[in-house]
Order: sequence, then structure tokens, then C-alpha cells
Amino acid sequence: MTVSFRLPGQQLRLASHARLPKLRMEQSRRNQNIGFYFIGRYNERKWRAVLERKLTHRHQIKENIRTARQLLFVLVTAFVGSGHFYSVILYIRITSDKSIITIVLVPIFALVSIKVLFLFTNYSNLHPHFERGHFSC
Repeated sequence: MTVSFRLPGQQLRLASHARLPKLRMEQSRRNQNIGFYFIGRYNERKWRAVLERKLTHRHQIKENIRTARQLLFVLVTAFVGSGHFYSVILYIRITSDKSIITIVLVPIFALVSIKVLFLFTNYSNLHPHFERGHFSC
């Protein structure tokens, strides 16, 4: 191992074999920069593809929320209709009316009428044309 001293104002001269690691480091930096460039381009393309898919995904989520809102109303309608149906059946059992018309037809008419009423309300409130005001009176 050799140690060299330099005087003020003198430039340190490197031997040709001492410059080789410096050149390799510069080449390595260039290769890293080229690698970063290509990795950046690849990531940008992937990001743009994901962004395009996200727009479709957002639309799908919007449709799912709209459908869930409609199905929530149908669920409430089914619950109220079933409750009404069983209350009519319970009323018939309590009053002990043995007529076939009362036992069969009244619950059926009650069930159908309550479902029709709620479904009409559902379509009139949640249909997109009604939300935009195209068919408003």
C-alpha cells in the first residue's frame, strides 16, 4: 500500500488502473438511469391500464349501489306484505270465521294488493326517468 501526499496547488493524478473503477461507477450509474427509465415507463403503462379499469369499476359500483337501493325497498315491501298477510291470517283464526272465502281469498287479495301498491311506489320513486323529471306532472 502506498500513501502519497500532495502539496497545495498540485492536482492528484490517478494512474490509468485507478481510473477504471471510476469509469465503471459512471457506467453503472448510466445503466441504473436507463433501468429507472424503463421501469418508470412500464409502471406508467400499468397505472394507466388500472386507471381505465377503475373507471369501469366505478360505474359498476354505482350500478350496484342503485340496485341495492332498489332491493332494499323490495325487502321492506316483502317484510310489510308478509306481516300484513300473517296479521290477516291471525285475524281470521281469532274471529273463527269458517267461510272458505274468508280463509282463502281475503289473505290472497290482501297480499296482492299490498305488493302492487308498494311495487308501483318503488318504480315511481326509483326509476331513472322519474329522477330526471321527464315524466313529472
